[in-house]
Amino acid sequence: MSRYTAFTDNNVFANPAINLVGNKIYEEIIKQFPAADLATTFVVTGKTSRIAQNEATGDAPNLAFITSDADVFSHLSKNAKAFFSPESLVFLKNTLQFKKYGFFFEIHLDTAISITSVLQDGLYLHETSKIPSNIL
Repeated sequence: MSRYTAFTDNNVFANPAINLVGNKIYEEIIKQFPAADLATTFVVTGKTSRIAQNEATGDAPNLAFITSDADVFSHLSKNAKAFFSPESLVFLKNTLQFKKYGFFFEIHLDTAISITSVLQDGLYLHETSKIPSNIL
């Protein structure tokens, strides 16, 4: 398996540890779901996506992802503690939130949508006009 390095390659966050977690999330999906089309299955959303597409400025309060694939969400949710050794871990109905290195990561499940994304420097970014208003 080739390594996913888009977060570290692009220095998405000033803290390199946060970028490594972003890479690790994608590596796990690629490993467990090799046929998944990441552009339509699992993308960066929220303010991080907006900043990367020059639609917002400032710092992102978290690294948020959205998936339309219940199996991907279930796999990450069931294994989050083992994969990431988080400082805290919260499960809501369709959201997994964990804290690592003092930073929050979120994974949102929405099976009712068709994800549209922009591929930029190896990052799968949620099209800004499609980002749900409840995701910062």
